[in-house]
Amino acid sequence: MDRMAPPSQRHTVRALMVAAKHAGVPSTFEKDGTFYFELGDGWLLGLQPDRARSFRLSACYGATEVATLWCSAGDYRRLAALVGGLRRKIAALAA
Repeated sequence: MDRMAPPSQRHTVRALMVAAKHAGVPSTFEKDGTFYFELGDGWLLGLQPDRARSFRLSACYGATEVATLWCSAGDYRRLAALVGGLRRKIAALAA
C-alpha cells in the first residue's frame, strides 16, 4: 500500500457525506480538487483529499484560507468533530 497515495474514492465520498451532515449543508461544489460547502456570509468549508491517505479541511473566508486541519482517511469520527468545531467557530466569527 502506498502511504503517499490520496484517499480512495470510497473514502472521499463517505467523507463528503460526513462533512455535509456536520456542516449542515446538503450540497457541495468542486474547484481544483477541493470540495467546498457554502456556510453563508462569505464563509466556505473546504475538503480536499490529500497525500498520505488524509483529508485537508479548510475554513475559508472568500478566497482566503484562515484555518487548516487534517484527518486520516477513514477516521470519520475525527472528521465530524473537526467539521463541527470549524462550523461553530465560523458561526461565532460571522455573528
